[in-house]
Amino acid sequence: MSKVMLSTTPVVLTTAGRARLQERLASARRAAAGTDEGSAERQRFLAEITVMEDALRQSVAVEEVQEDPTIVELGDEVVVQDAVGAEETVRIVHPLEARQGADHISVDSPLARALLGRRPGERVLVDAPAGPYELTILDRRRLS
Repeated sequence: MSKVMLSTTPVVLTTAGRARLQERLASARRAAAGTDEGSAERQRFLAEITVMEDALRQSVAVEEVQEDPTIVELGDEVVVQDAVGAEETVRIVHPLEARQGADHISVDSPLARALLGRRPGERVLVDAPAGPYELTILDRRRLS
């Protein structure tokens, strides 16, 4: 399988993320079909359906995106350590995939923004809404 290089921010999905998004799409279609034709609720479902269909149509699998194994990128699982030594593993994913697990974080989140482009061994400052904090990147690997 050839790797693609993308210059704009693509909809990069893991295999599990794509499957869950397809399930959410099917559920939204069923819900829209069960609502009144002109209702605000139906319009909300139809808008969600459009977003999910567009995302799936424009998406690429994380394995198809050329990676730089030296830095943290969208589609990576990252192990970080806080100041007291507690470790946490997070998965940096597209915003549509972020709600699929407690360890999934949106590429747009403060934590992901602090990690992206950095290397294992580096300390990063996360500018979180509750206040800044530091983490050390211990490891990163590409999700599938």
